[in-house]
Amino acid sequence: MKKILFLFRPNNALLEKLDEDTLFEHSIQKYQDIVSGQVALDSYEILVAAPFHRLDRKIISLFSNLKVIILHGSGYDKVDINYASSKGILVFNIPDYIAVTVAEHAIALILSLTRKIVLGDEITKRGRWSRGPPNRELVGTVIRGKRVGIVGLGRIGSEVAKLISTFGAEVFYWNRRRKPEVEHALNISYLDLQKLFKECDIIVITIALTRETENLINKSLIDSIKEGSILINVSRGGVLDESALVEALEKGKLGGVGLDVFKEEPLPTNHPLTKFKNVVLTPHIGGFSDYSLYNTSLEVYRILYKLFHEKTIPIENLVNKDVLENVKWE
Repeated sequence: MKKILFLFRPNNALLEKLDEDTLFEHSIQKYQDIVSGQVALDSYEILVAAPFHRLDRKIISLFSNLKVIILHGSGYDKVDINYASSKGILVFNIPDYIAVTVAEHAIALILSLTRKIVLGDEITKRGRWSRGPPNRELVGTVIRGKRVGIVGLGRIGSEVAKLISTFGAEVFYWNRRRKPEVEHALNISYLDLQKLFKECDIIVITIALTRETENLINKSLIDSIKEGSILINVSRGGVLDESALVEALEKGKLGGVGLDVFKEEPLPTNHPLTKFKNVVLTPHIGGFSDYSLYNTSLEVYRILYKLFHEKTIPIENLVNKDVLENVKWE
């Protein structure tokens, strides 16, 4: 019997499948109880964690028989991939369903800013709605005809490109590796990063956080941004220089900012970003929907079934493919 440890309670659809499958036994434990050493971990071969759980060398080393880590989502920046590989541990992520949900959240942030949704809600609820045409502060804009730049053309960035194109926007992207085949399929164009910031009306950051992309959106880029543009970040807070962003907002250079991710989470209530009317903030909920949670949970079971029933490795979900050089799965 293969023992699975969950660091969160997954969707009931997954738990039901595991209950029906006599090969697996599972339990759910709090992350803090794992960290504090309150749970015996030697018998667990499989760990299922959320992308926000930090799985560094110290945590991974607590599991003496760990063979598989499955991330219930796309991000793996909090996992020590190199250490896992050195121990022969397979690390999987499940990005597809999260990508759709995060992309829709990015669009929601854009619309909330272009159409003044949050401000309009506040004015209506506080009884400040006057008769006649709306105040100038409530006059929004449209996406149609705008130049939209996407930073990072992975699954999320590609989904954003598909959705934003339907609004009649002209879509551009920057990625560490140019993708001509995707350009053709999505009818989008490549721009270098500096030019994208100088020329685009709306910029959506979807790039994964790695050592190479940490603080990628630095002060130089933010200072060069087109006057009045909108900046959206649904990737990770670590890719963006928040101090430079606050400075640009104070100078009135940006038309709006929508953020779902931050360097410090939860975001402190006194953080400078909370004081601007043209900033919309959400508490890292971009990847959470009934659609993503349900389908991602079922994908966890598919990976487990492939590994332990079919004795095959689902390469499409494997993060650390280099581990295959030293691991023979059977």
